[in-house]
Amino acid sequence: MSYAERNDLIERGRRVLALEAKAIAQVAERLGPGFAAAVRLLAGAKGRLIVSGVGKSGIIARKIAATLTSTGSPASFLHAVDSLHGDLGIVGRDDAAILLSKSGSSDELFGLVSQLKRLGVPMIAITGDAESALARQADVVLDSSVAEEACPETLAPTASTAAALALGDALAVTLLEEKGFRREDFAAPGRHARPQPAAARRRRDGHEGPADPLSGVPHAAVRHAAGTQARHGRGGGSGGEPRRRGDGGRPHPPDGADG
Repeated sequence: MSYAERNDLIERGRRVLALEAKAIAQVAERLGPGFAAAVRLLAGAKGRLIVSGVGKSGIIARKIAATLTSTGSPASFLHAVDSLHGDLGIVGRDDAAILLSKSGSSDELFGLVSQLKRLGVPMIAITGDAESALARQADVVLDSSVAEEACPETLAPTASTAAALALGDALAVTLLEEKGFRREDFAAPGRHARPQPAAARRRRDGHEGPADPLSGVPHAAVRHAAGTQARHGRGGGSGGEPRRRGDGGRPHPPDGADG
């Protein structure tokens, strides 16, 4: 490879990185009251956060769900199509949803949108078209539009997925700070119990108490308690009696029990 050929490849890579950095910077400049509304909506959710998208947006949605979970906001990725074939069962009325779509008009997404509306689950749309059908259905819209994709002929989303991912990170980190999630919470047992909001923590009068009732319990004790519950049936009768299944009084072992 000649010196000129090598430099040409390097410049092409720089062009892609510069274009995507510019796209993210433009999203940051457009950020407004809708972002604050989205953070407050997520912080107020009593259930978990449901994140969904289709195609490349679905891959970004998976990463956003993982980031939210890692930073103290339990989240699940829900495939929009699978949600119509039984997986909607993970969604509760206390949840909140984040839906990603570059066009805001992905047909596969609207079955899920209809079900979320039926359940009364508030929705945040991260979309490249703030006037799209998805945007009109959402409670809050975050504009992730980009002027140009890095990929020639826009064969694959590049700058747009980078912008959507960056918006997801911005939501997760701001939510982390709003909840007062700290480094020591990251690896704590039961760490997905809600940390006390930062504002409330600043107002505390010095009476500290563990936010998580299991924070001081060793893993072994938790595992023992969970195993005991599994052996005797969840929600067994008084006196610790195992729940009967009408099969001669023998309790069933839990699914996948390994002894």
